[in-house]
Amino acid sequence: MAKKWYAYLFKENIWGLGIQAVTFIAGVLFTLVFPNLLGKEGFGYFSVVIGIASMAVVFADFGIQGAALRFIPEGAKRGVAWKYFRTLLEWKFLLSLAASVLLVLGAGFIAAAYRNPGLADGIRTGAVFLFGYSLFLYLDYAFSAARKAWNSLLLNLAFHFLRFALPLATFFLYRSDYAGVLAGTALAALVPVAIAVFFAAREPLFRGGKEGALDFPALKWYMLFGFVAYLAYSFVQWSDMLIIGLFRPISEVSLYRVAWLWATAAGALLPFSSRILTSAHAYEDEQRSRKMFDLTLRYSFIFSFMMIAGIMLVAEQFLQVVYGGSFAGAYPAMVALSLLTLEISLNSLSGALLGGKGDAKTPMVTSVFAATCQIAALFAFAPQYGIMGAAVGVVVVRIVFALAQASRAVRFISHGIPAGYVWRPALCALIALAVLMPLKPYTYSLPGAFACGVGLVALYGLLAVALKAVSPREIMRLLSGAIFQEA
Repeated sequence: MAKKWYAYLFKENIWGLGIQAVTFIAGVLFTLVFPNLLGKEGFGYFSVVIGIASMAVVFADFGIQGAALRFIPEGAKRGVAWKYFRTLLEWKFLLSLAASVLLVLGAGFIAAAYRNPGLADGIRTGAVFLFGYSLFLYLDYAFSAARKAWNSLLLNLAFHFLRFALPLATFFLYRSDYAGVLAGTALAALVPVAIAVFFAAREPLFRGGKEGALDFPALKWYMLFGFVAYLAYSFVQWSDMLIIGLFRPISEVSLYRVAWLWATAAGALLPFSSRILTSAHAYEDEQRSRKMFDLTLRYSFIFSFMMIAGIMLVAEQFLQVVYGGSFAGAYPAMVALSLLTLEISLNSLSGALLGGKGDAKTPMVTSVFAATCQIAALFAFAPQYGIMGAAVGVVVVRIVFALAQASRAVRFISHGIPAGYVWRPALCALIALAVLMPLKPYTYSLPGAFACGVGLVALYGLLAVALKAVSPREIMRLLSGAIFQEA
């Protein structure tokens, strides 16, 4: 039974990591190409519109995505997963349509707040993106909840290929400005929905089953908590850029967005998929959840400190090579924001555990307090200190509340976090930086920066083994499944 459990989790996590890899590659390509095509001002306006549309997705969701990860696995145990899937899909469609209409109607008012009436047309295009992206997210998460992450991977391949290719095509064939890129982005969100519907119609778990009753009281409360948490999370994710846009030139929005995209891109490379772990925690008992949480947390710390060190070492050279001098001002904020890799790891793993075990309240409360404190910090620091002040405020607030949520998660499974999980990889990163930083002046070329980055990974890996942050033998046991036989 243990081997069977490990086998499906390992396979699903591989597909989940494939989704993250596709997301990362598409994000890298987009961030390489479109800031250069649009320039600081154009990319700044594009980022503002996408931020507004992404915030509106929260109201089109109302906690449905998180509920899918929790209740479709629960329904599968009783043969009613199909009823949960269809009920949530109906609600999702109606909410997505309503949110899109409201965004179209409010476009003029939002554009006025940014002192740019021309932004209204872009926001209306963003409403189309909102509708398609909202439906895509639900169907994507539903497949992960049904342990069909392969279908989810195919959907993400389609979406992320199109979100690069279609905006590029509309930029050259339709309009050579941010509005043209927005049009392509909106189309890219619609096409995968049709593919997802085709997959869903062929999925036995969604086609039918027993006629048992759904647990509507639990579902609605979970959705309510999930909605508030998602709303707060979206404020955490997007309020920095949107508030900077209210007080600073649009060029600074663009610099901050580039810094944020590169600094947090490492989150897509985390070695464990949050969506897969959420469903796994829902399917499995406390003992196995404890084993999963312990391993994933330890290796996530190892990964996070390596990525932070990499950004500190080679990000400045990378910005110079890719963008010339136009985005060099993003480097200080990028270094500060790289610490968010730790926050992403902690929130991803603790949120998966809590969500899978039915605790939607804790992520909601921590997200609300984090969003409130972050917004206050942004209003305090962004007007006077610009993007660096905003970056420092964001990092401090988000890490503090990520630690608070993680502490609740470990208490939930009666398990502590050994100090060695943190200080060993942190020391590895400091030693590697101390050794390689003197070579930085010689790496202001693509081959030089690449060689320096590879050297960092190799040295960090050796140090991690030497300081016993990681064991090659344990990695082999993990890959073979032997480490899970006692679970």
